[in-house]
Amino acid sequence: MHFDDRLATVLRHRATGERAAKTQFRQLLDLLGERPQAGDPALKAAAYLRLIALAEVISVPDRAAIVGENGWRFRNPELVRWFGEAHPSIAGAALYRAQLTDAEWAELIPRLPIRARGFLRHRRDLPAGALRVLDRLGVADRALPMPAASPAAPSEAAPEAQDTATPPVAPGEPEPLVLRPAMLRDATIRGGTLALTGDTAQESPLEIWASPAVRAVTWNGSRVATAATPAGSIAATRPLAGPAAIALPALTDWRMAKGSPEADPAFDDSGWQAIDRRAYASITARPDGQPNMLMDAYGFHEGDVWYRGRFTGTPDARALSLYFGAGGSGLVQAWIDGQFLGEAETPHGLPRPITTGTARFALPAAAQSGEHVLSVMVRNNGHNWDLDADDFHKEARGLISASLEGGPSGRSFAVPIAWKIQGRKGGETLADPVRGVANNGGLYGERMGWHLPGFDDGAWTKASVPASQTTPGTSWYRTAFTLDVPRGQDATIGLGFGDMETPRSQGRYRVLIFVNGWNMGQFVAHVGPQRIFPIPEGILNHRGENHVALAVTTDGQPGDALEAVRLVTLRNVKGGLPVQMVAAPSAPSDLKEIQ
Repeated sequence: MHFDDRLATVLRHRATGERAAKTQFRQLLDLLGERPQAGDPALKAAAYLRLIALAEVISVPDRAAIVGENGWRFRNPELVRWFGEAHPSIAGAALYRAQLTDAEWAELIPRLPIRARGFLRHRRDLPAGALRVLDRLGVADRALPMPAASPAAPSEAAPEAQDTATPPVAPGEPEPLVLRPAMLRDATIRGGTLALTGDTAQESPLEIWASPAVRAVTWNGSRVATAATPAGSIAATRPLAGPAAIALPALTDWRMAKGSPEADPAFDDSGWQAIDRRAYASITARPDGQPNMLMDAYGFHEGDVWYRGRFTGTPDARALSLYFGAGGSGLVQAWIDGQFLGEAETPHGLPRPITTGTARFALPAAAQSGEHVLSVMVRNNGHNWDLDADDFHKEARGLISASLEGGPSGRSFAVPIAWKIQGRKGGETLADPVRGVANNGGLYGERMGWHLPGFDDGAWTKASVPASQTTPGTSWYRTAFTLDVPRGQDATIGLGFGDMETPRSQGRYRVLIFVNGWNMGQFVAHVGPQRIFPIPEGILNHRGENHVALAVTTDGQPGDALEAVRLVTLRNVKGGLPVQMVAAPSAPSDLKEIQ
């Protein structure tokens, strides 16, 4: 059986339960670990995606144990590199089991993360070419440097000295004892004092092999009491202190405002651009004779875009048919005269997702006569890459065509529609050049600055989160909280949604996440799998007030509403580096005025 056939056979079966997941994990390792061979790239990509999915079921220790089992000989550099990005225990086991040629090692090692390269220094069976690459990159077993002739000369500590993960161990061999902190950032000898800086994730022993000239040791500027050991090292007489626990506040006192006023037929769109027949530059074919509706043609390249169309009803106006481009997991929502017609999404969960789609909505009988207004929102989740040099990045985004049809004439585009378009405020002229191109799209709240920390939401309605009900379109939720992370600690804090133990929700909704005015990502509840969004310090104020704004878009059905939202500590160490807040516009009045 050919490689593709065997791989397709494994992928055809969905693993239900942990035992089946482990079996399929081993099957995929067996196939992907073979020597590289020709095959369907999409099928291989699907196999790696399946490994990621199985990781949601199999714990890190169990995956590390499977990867480290006797008998594995990973001869595929692509798989070895992929595992190099994994959890240290998994990466270490995979690199111990890798059996590559000298040329393959030489090509792979520079592409591995520094931490993964460090694991290889413990292997004694690497070919000579691989050892030369490791030497060139400075990866070797390290001791602290000898003091230079001048007491003020700094040491030449290599970055790899900071790696602290346990190296891979052959079956039956004891685990090595590593007596050092979570990270050693710098080591400098001056005048007989060894000055160390770094991080501790917990109370940590400190043991040092150094020149006899070293008479004193400091850690992050504080003197460390040490004593000589029988092994010839010096060790701290008491553990280095670990970080204090961080108390994160609950997110309460939410306020809410409806954020899709464009759906109201009375909405003022007099300042919007009219859709016309300007030049068409996309590779996506459109129906002959139709105007150019693409968002890029009007200067809107990122985020959401709104269309409003006016028409006079005839018996042919029985359905609205839309052709749209929105990227993977993109979205279109439609209204007529303020009445929600429905929504549609582009597919997700594919190795190369389909990024355009169609939607057809039945219209009420009233649409067959009189004057009417259509409102359509398209969420553009991004343009394609041009990976195959085939101009795929020029695929259409926004509406490609919109047709009123279904009547007695049997024709598409049977009823003329006069369209207008609006996306991000200012289009290609950024109102917020500090936060940049990708920070904002064309939602009403984004154009009005509702995401900014200085926006006054005092007139908004008080709301509860999780939300018990919602309406079709977008609703905005805002709250504020204060952090008090102890000084001298480095913490990574994130924003989590719903049940963080499951990859996706039952409810269908999506959230644009803004923290202190910065776009931190999009949570798509029914797609997942990311539920926790890290917020870097400098955007997040670790010792002061912070503001969260969530743009929640839903179809309004029961259960399709915002789940619980809470702060999560992802990492907490004592040490770190000083970080300042990034200066950026705070209130809508601070934004650049757009003519």
